[in-house]
Order: sequence, then C-alpha cells, then structure tokens
Amino acid sequence: VDDGEGFTSVGLVPLRYLAATRAAFQAAAQAFARCFAEQLHPFGRYSGDKVHSHNDAEFLVRTFPGLRLVYLVRDIRDVLVSSYTFEQKQLTAWQGASFEQRCTHLARFLDRMAELLRDHDHLLVRYEELVADPRAQFTAVLRGLELEMCPAVEDWLALEAEKLFRSHGTSAEP
Repeated sequence: VDDGEGFTSVGLVPLRYLAATRAAFQAAAQAFARCFAEQLHPFGRYSGDKVHSHNDAEFLVRTFPGLRLVYLVRDIRDVLVSSYTFEQKQLTAWQGASFEQRCTHLARFLDRMAELLRDHDHLLVRYEELVADPRAQFTAVLRGLELEMCPAVEDWLALEAEKLFRSHGTSAEP
C-alpha cells in the first residue's frame, strides 16, 4: 500500500476497500483527537509531534481549525544523517531506503509543508538556533504562543536543556 509519501507497506485491507477504510479511519481519528483535546482543556490547545509526514500535519490542521503550528526545521544534511543513525536503533518506515529515496521524500515533505504553512499561522524555529541558545528560542516560542515561562520550564532549561541538545550534533558543530 502506498502511504502517499513515497513508501509502501503490506496492506491489511484489500485495495478495493482502501479508500472507504481510509475515510472511515480519518473520521474516527478526527473525532478521537477532538475529544482527547477537550479532555485536556485548557492545555488541549497545544500539542507537539516530531514527524516528517505532511499527511500528519494536514490532519492536524483539518482537525483543529485555527491551530497555530510551531515548525522546527533542521539542516537537511543533519536530517539525512539522523535518519540513518535512527534506523540503527529501531525499525523505521525508511528502513533500507536509498539516499535518493530519502532525499526525494524530504523534498516532497518540505514542498508540501511550505504550502501548508503559507496558509496557516505558524512559528518557525531553526534547530541549530535552538541548540545554540535554548532559553532564547523557548522564550520566543512561548511568547509567540502567548504563554508565560513557568518555573518547571525554567528549571528544565537550567538543568537539562544543554545536556539534551548537546547530545545531537549538527553540521555546524558535530
């Protein structure tokens, strides 16, 4: 089954039923997502995800009209290196994908995300800037989301942020 992002997997549903099954699943998933967010109120207005899937981002935008996206971008060289490193730790959709397939997927993802972001309120954060100065970037994101810095975030920034971000090298500082 083609996932719409250049990868295929063994399908559990015969192809002739795929469109109807996909539509039913999306309707159920949207209802579940809305219900889940309502249960988390007031924090249900905020969500985070780390994906390279424009389908997931489009789902969120359709499910939560008015959603403000925080889009974290990373040097594409680092994304590619990370994809190879990560698949050594656990199975991924990219398992065994060639360099060309990964580049094609990322180019398509970036094009689709650019289209999506053009029409939606969003904040753009560069990963390299986040690594270099976590406090300034978190402050900017919180300000953009109209949130205040709480003591728990202050503590995390003081005690844990540098350790976390320094464990991820970048092309600028491997």
